[in-house]
Amino acid sequence: MVPAANESIPDYAVAPGETLAETLAELGLSQQDLATRTGHTPKMLSQIINGKAPITSDTAVQFERVLGVPAAFWLNLEREYREALTRQRDVRDAEQADAMLARFPVREMISRGLVARAETKASQLMTLLSFFRVGSVAQLRPDVAGAMFRKTNARRSDEYALWTWLMEGEWKAREIPCAKYDPKTFRDALAALRPLTRAPLREAEPQITAACARAGVALAFVPEYPQTRVLGAARWLTPKRPTILLSYRLKREDSIWFSLFHEAGHILLRHPKTEVFISEEGGLSDEREEQANEFARNALIPPAEWARFVASAAISARDVQRQADAWDIDPGIIAGRLKKEGRIPYSHHAALHRSITA
Repeated sequence: MVPAANESIPDYAVAPGETLAETLAELGLSQQDLATRTGHTPKMLSQIINGKAPITSDTAVQFERVLGVPAAFWLNLEREYREALTRQRDVRDAEQADAMLARFPVREMISRGLVARAETKASQLMTLLSFFRVGSVAQLRPDVAGAMFRKTNARRSDEYALWTWLMEGEWKAREIPCAKYDPKTFRDALAALRPLTRAPLREAEPQITAACARAGVALAFVPEYPQTRVLGAARWLTPKRPTILLSYRLKREDSIWFSLFHEAGHILLRHPKTEVFISEEGGLSDEREEQANEFARNALIPPAEWARFVASAAISARDVQRQADAWDIDPGIIAGRLKKEGRIPYSHHAALHRSITA
């Protein structure tokens, strides 16, 4: 579940020593009396009262015996005090890092319900800590996400926007109940999904997600953020839990379907689990990206059938539609491949491509 927004943070912290001083006054005891009865020095008790020294479990038990107030009460006061000090320090750090908010798509995150709108910039920055699962403002940067993030093959996207997109996808993926991952089941699921390419994608999304989950793959649709050019991503949340994220970058259904099969290729071809494979519009490619492209092409249209089609057809829009009916596949996928291979101009057969609004 995406973390809830932090509550407002008070600008003060009450030391347990204040309550201790009040309790002593009510009982008619002095600090010297308490020092004598507990074996602590007056200096130590003065530090506790002024919030400079903590109340330990041993001290809390001693206070219980002398003052008649449960040890759990004193320990709880101490815990709340130290937590409040930590949150105040974070707020001070946040106030010194005002420019950091500008690095993240905060407005979009609020509109998606990922974080709540805060009253101050400092508090708003605090809401990002839980979302990105980092402990302090100093760690609120993409490289802290670890080797996993540094090993992405993304080059064109803004790294903070991309981190946000990946993190939203991670939260969504973790909420999807999945069976144990099985490569054969996943291959079978992909083959069964081919006819579904002919249906409107929005209607097919629940079936796509369910089919992948039954094969042990968490599939999440995550709309892109400004300054990301991401089409999709493949990664392993754990060594046994593969995940695919898809955006609606090009707003063309055939492009989204190709991205699904492309990212599936990274998983089924056993590309390293320690890396995140990101497909970007106009991004750089490497050997593993080309392998995933080939996997997607062949899984959507068997190579022998494709060779016969391009060798014999005039490749008019009618030819494409007729072949799509024969293959039981979206004609936009065929048209998109023809354009990618330079067999027809990109301006041709535009009517065969269905658009989608994210």
